[in-house]
Amino acid sequence: MLNVSDKTKEIYLNENMPKYITISFPNGDHADITNSNILEESMKLVQSICEENKPIVGGCNSSQFEITVADIDEDLTNKMIKVTISLKDPHYRGFFGDLSKEYNEGDVVKSVSGEYYECIKQTYEIQSLEFSTQDIPNVGKLKTAILNDITEYGVLKVNTGSIDWSNLQMNIIQAKSDGTSPDVTTITNDFNSIIMINSKCTSITISIQDKSSDGSALDILIQKLDVRLLVSSGRDEEHWQQSYGYIDTSDTDDIVLFDGKIESCKKKNDRRFRDIVAYDYLHYLDENSNIIISDFFKSGDYGLVDSHNKGEWVQGTLYKKGDVIHCDYTIPQGGSSYLDMSAWYEYLQPVNKGQSKWNPYELYTGYFDSQYNIKGSEILKKLTKNKKATTTVKKIRDKLFEYLGEVFDFKQQETTLPMDNVTLWIKPFSSNMTLMQLLDYICNLNGVFGFYNPHTAHFEYVAPPDVSTPYNIGRNYDMDGVEYSDNVYECKAFDIIDSNGNSLQGTADKPSMSVKYSFLLKDQYTPADCISIVNSSMLGQNKLKFTPTKLKMMGLPFITPGDVISYKVDEYSPDEDGNLVDMEKTITTVVLKRTLSGIVALTDDIEANYEE
Repeated sequence: MLNVSDKTKEIYLNENMPKYITISFPNGDHADITNSNILEESMKLVQSICEENKPIVGGCNSSQFEITVADIDEDLTNKMIKVTISLKDPHYRGFFGDLSKEYNEGDVVKSVSGEYYECIKQTYEIQSLEFSTQDIPNVGKLKTAILNDITEYGVLKVNTGSIDWSNLQMNIIQAKSDGTSPDVTTITNDFNSIIMINSKCTSITISIQDKSSDGSALDILIQKLDVRLLVSSGRDEEHWQQSYGYIDTSDTDDIVLFDGKIESCKKKNDRRFRDIVAYDYLHYLDENSNIIISDFFKSGDYGLVDSHNKGEWVQGTLYKKGDVIHCDYTIPQGGSSYLDMSAWYEYLQPVNKGQSKWNPYELYTGYFDSQYNIKGSEILKKLTKNKKATTTVKKIRDKLFEYLGEVFDFKQQETTLPMDNVTLWIKPFSSNMTLMQLLDYICNLNGVFGFYNPHTAHFEYVAPPDVSTPYNIGRNYDMDGVEYSDNVYECKAFDIIDSNGNSLQGTADKPSMSVKYSFLLKDQYTPADCISIVNSSMLGQNKLKFTPTKLKMMGLPFITPGDVISYKVDEYSPDEDGNLVDMEKTITTVVLKRTLSGIVALTDDIEANYEE
């Protein structure tokens, strides 16, 4: 569950609260898109860690985001986006009292005593100034404008923009009705000026003097000059009305719903609208992409390729010092019996052409032409089954995310996984393996699900959760949109399966979670080795447990796949007299897939499937 405040969670439970979507563009290649350019309730977000009917860890499913936008002329395909949902009222302006603030109709403020007021009439007036011009000998040009009938205003706000003030001077002169000396404010530099209007002021003269030879600076200033009269209205009934029951959401947390790239941006039949479909980063690691694992493993920067590993021995090859080869060699034992002498060897010195023709086993044991006069063990070193170049699951995933951080700009969650310390061989890996497949194998091997969390911008390893402390949604769901099983799914053990899903090693206890006998394991460990390692590393952690469920409920954006939720239902059971009695039952389940739809009327479709 996302780390948001309790108040944020509480207000999302008020389904009628306005909500605001912002589609921002991190690369700065388009202006933000907000509710005003979004078709009502058109948003749809699909997130999941497991969509199979028989749960299997791994997952790493990409999230899909859809929305319909209006009056966007540009094709936004391939642009990176970040989608945020907020409860904050864009019309809320904080505490009332700063006379320099300009309030528009609909703005809401909070009084010192804690009441809320809505602006019903704009509290400022933009003044169109008409200047008269004078040429003053030996001084320069002088332009003057007069504002009359300003008695209802309390502040003059003058913004002069960015200009060269070296030859300019502006005087703001307030005439007084009682005939006393006028108030004069002089501006001689770049200024955004707030000037309190005297209570006895009847008119204001704005006088601008340009001492330059051609008077051009004065014309530039007037083009940029913005003058506004602000009402010092307090909370008068003409401009404000009290807003009873207003819910202040200014201290709630914004939630990032999606972070990824737009896959398509197609115009609808009504050409005003475009349908956007976008996917998160994981989509671009899958088998449909052209990004293959060899780009990662072949990079020396990541240290995951053993350049000395030459695979199977090839006769006639001039191997160099440090090269490691495998020799598949058997010795006949009579009849159809053979002694398997297959092994890995490391060359301790370069071989010459004569030596290169000898089988490494024969060379190592000294069966070669006597003219060389070299003991085979001085040329070759026989290695154990666990050959020299090794790594661990932790090192592979760390190196993988160094690479992904450079290519896709996202990181992994900092955590310790059960199988982190399992030793793996460094060897040539499949050249058509995708980054997604490697990530899936790492998650599956550790008994976790993979999920890209847009709110934290991290790839997270979602372990089977502790179901003892669910988030209780009570009865905030559609009565016609709830299905649940009478049986609880609970993983009891692990087993090792092949690529077709067939069990290779495991237990009779069902249901069980499956670990794939992947390329990470199969050249070094037998299925029996694997189940032993898995059981010793993962039997102590939480097992996946949930009530299979389909549930249409109130949309709660702070819930994420892998969270445990509970809800209450009524069941009827006969009492001792055979009368049906209403019994309340609590259903606890794990969010394996969720579809968040709408904007203001948010709904969540939650799924946790299991079929025998």
